[in-house]
Amino acid sequence: MKYWKYYVFVCVVFGFLYIGSIQIHAEEVTQPEAVEQTETEAPVSTTDVSTSDTADTQSISDDQQDIEYTSHIQGIGWETEEHANGELSGTQGESKRLEAIKINLPDHNDFIQYQVHVQDIGWMDYVSGGEIAGTTGQAKRIEALRIRLLGDLANTYNVIYRTHVQNYGWLKWVMNDTISGTTGQSLRIEAIEILLAKKDVEAASGNNVVYDAHVQNIGWQSKVQNGQIAGTVGKNYRLEAVHVFLSNQTIDGDIQYQTHIQNLGWQDWKTDGQLSGTTGQSLRLEAIRIRLTGAISQYYDVYYRVQVQDYGWLAWTCDGQIAGTTGLSKRFEAIEIILVQNISNKPSSSSTISYFDHQTAKNYVQTMVGFQFVNDGNSQVFCDLNGNLVMPSYQLGNTKYIMNLSGIIIQKKTSTSEISSVVKHWGVDISQHNGSDFDVTPYDFVLIRSNYGTTTDPLLETYVNACIQADIPYGFYCYSYALSVDDAHTEAAYTLALANQYKPTLGIWYDMEDADNYKTNRGVWTKDATLSFCQTFCKDVKSMGWYTGIYSSSWFIQNWYNTGLEDYDKWVAQWDANDGQYHSDTHTLGSIHQYTSVDDKYPNGLDKNAMYVDFDYYTLV
Repeated sequence: MKYWKYYVFVCVVFGFLYIGSIQIHAEEVTQPEAVEQTETEAPVSTTDVSTSDTADTQSISDDQQDIEYTSHIQGIGWETEEHANGELSGTQGESKRLEAIKINLPDHNDFIQYQVHVQDIGWMDYVSGGEIAGTTGQAKRIEALRIRLLGDLANTYNVIYRTHVQNYGWLKWVMNDTISGTTGQSLRIEAIEILLAKKDVEAASGNNVVYDAHVQNIGWQSKVQNGQIAGTVGKNYRLEAVHVFLSNQTIDGDIQYQTHIQNLGWQDWKTDGQLSGTTGQSLRLEAIRIRLTGAISQYYDVYYRVQVQDYGWLAWTCDGQIAGTTGLSKRFEAIEIILVQNISNKPSSSSTISYFDHQTAKNYVQTMVGFQFVNDGNSQVFCDLNGNLVMPSYQLGNTKYIMNLSGIIIQKKTSTSEISSVVKHWGVDISQHNGSDFDVTPYDFVLIRSNYGTTTDPLLETYVNACIQADIPYGFYCYSYALSVDDAHTEAAYTLALANQYKPTLGIWYDMEDADNYKTNRGVWTKDATLSFCQTFCKDVKSMGWYTGIYSSSWFIQNWYNTGLEDYDKWVAQWDANDGQYHSDTHTLGSIHQYTSVDDKYPNGLDKNAMYVDFDYYTLV
């Protein structure tokens, strides 16, 4: 966060065209180091790699092109058979690392390149089709990889792939030179799946989702599709089973779904029209989750919602998240499912809650606080995908009630703090550029860079320990390298993992700037794009019970982020004379003001901040 002066200059030059800057089963896209002090530290692109050696143009057949691949596996060596077109290469459940891979495009090997990140080595050079990427005989794991097409083939196909990673399982499908895997976490890739999909299908019609329901007293209903209601409304009949499948399909891939059943719990995942649920046993469906796999997951999200006994229609949710209830003995009575090709077409509803869990938490909210849990917007009960209570809380006015895993109150916090023009605390924000010997003791609070993209700040733990030892409260910020909404989801998941480990008390902040022109150079430093990244990150973080907001300059907060982020706090960068002194009051914009980057004790600069609230303001979410 050291380049705001240069930043404003760039803004003027460009006429303000480019101004200013689960579950972790998602792609781990490791972005380059954020430049915060010297221009010589400009990052290396993770996507723009020279293709001056692009293959000579060859004729590409209209027939579907096959892609074949094989892996060198710990303790096994090279697989004896090649895999093709989305098949699994490697192992699952055996904790064996991939050490090398080979990818073949029959008759077109000059049109594909791939690169791997290897233990103790880092990123190796790109290789072409049929060549070995990685190592053999050195017992080194592959940790990440990316694959790209060249020439006419790149104009005709997308290459789509995903990796199975130690501790995380299958990551999200990615494509076209996007990183899949992890770096900086010492985690092995254990398996990979790769396929090709023609680009012209992106605009093709079709790709309908079709479903039917087995209903109490009715039996199997007629099939419906694309957001129509399956089940009944107003009759109090339970759904007992469903089929879901895709029709008129122009993109390869499957739809999978899983139901939570009375007395039985979660069933296994079903695929493409298989029965999920029961018939003839009078057992209600209580919850469902649905996801797409394969190439189609790159072009569509699957959205769905359910009508639940006593609650009515819950909110739309998507892509493997839970809709319904568990542990509440509530039937769901109807369901709607739709495929969404563009996020702008995302369905909406009046409800903001898609999943409820834990009768004790619900009872507490209803009886002790006096509000209906389902209808009150302040209710927050957070669960993981297995239905385990993660962080239950309930806020009523200035009081926040926090419950344990059984839903029993364990803490009650009350705050009268409001944002005002009075500076309550003085602090700093720091990253590795401030050095391992930085003294935190002179300050009331510290905001620590936890990560840039999906790379942990090397001094994070050092700074956290220093704050703990000095009894100084601290918060985290993630310097964003997101180029897409998916990247923002990934950055949120990565930051949340660090927050769960290190427990910041002053919130999790999303640093939205473009100090090194990384976003500008890739065409995403725009109001609409960066606003969507901020909304995604903050929503994900808040949904897990953390206080959150964005960091940006006052100009952007007033012009780019003045609408669409009303639910989130702002950390405002406004340096005025930038002489080390506090000059202006920005409390109407947000609770924290970064007022200078100058300090006489630090020749390389120090970001100093004023806080307009008491510390407990950030514990009330």
